[in-house]
Amino acid sequence: MNKERFLRLLNERILILDGGMGTMIQSFKLNEQDYRGERFADFPGQLKGNNDLLCITRPDVIQSIHRQYLDAGADIFATNTFNANAISMADYAMEAYVREINLAAGRLSREVADTYMAEHPDRTIFVAGSIGPTNKTASMSPDVSDPAYRAVTYKDLYNAYKEQVEGLVDGGERERKRPADYVVFDFVRTRWTNIFRTDFIGLLGFHTAYTYCFGWLKLLFRSGGYEALFTRVGEVCSLLYQRLSERWIAE
Repeated sequence: MNKERFLRLLNERILILDGGMGTMIQSFKLNEQDYRGERFADFPGQLKGNNDLLCITRPDVIQSIHRQYLDAGADIFATNTFNANAISMADYAMEAYVREINLAAGRLSREVADTYMAEHPDRTIFVAGSIGPTNKTASMSPDVSDPAYRAVTYKDLYNAYKEQVEGLVDGGERERKRPADYVVFDFVRTRWTNIFRTDFIGLLGFHTAYTYCFGWLKLLFRSGGYEALFTRVGEVCSLLYQRLSERWIAE
């Protein structure tokens, strides 16, 4: 996939994004043992509900869900990594497995996409690296008696997102020479736009495009210099559109 191919598809038609992951996982009626697998059989605490862990313990379930969405006509499907960051994984004491989960998700998703395109030569499939908001906020205090208190810092969020994106991209490459294509929908408030654009994404060496729609910031990037824009709904903010256009022209 290249920039021209992606933009041509966007000009030709609406690209379809897959649906919810959690609700699809619920339909499998998995139990605690399914989440644990053999590897985490003796891991302390409850693991049922840690859907991202299924990329390691029940990859067959996640592959099935991805393929169901592709069979239904999706052009873009998201990795099962919405909560695969150190901050959210602390609920299960699984911070140490964040990179491994994202690697597994990236490899699994890339394999599904490549296999599906081989089976359906007329289809072009894109993999979206899913990054959620974490379960903490840096914009307000969780303690009403201490408004200045923050449960998480910018540095915490920065490091958590950095670790997750690096794992997703490395996993998506599947040890191949060509870079993996990723579309990341990062659900953070618009006030974080400049922070992630200048610090986070810049540090990782990605060219980014983004749009602000109905309160959500959406990022799209490809490792190795790919740059394009995808928005599912809404109207592109004029300022961001202007900046994006200027960057394309400069290239």
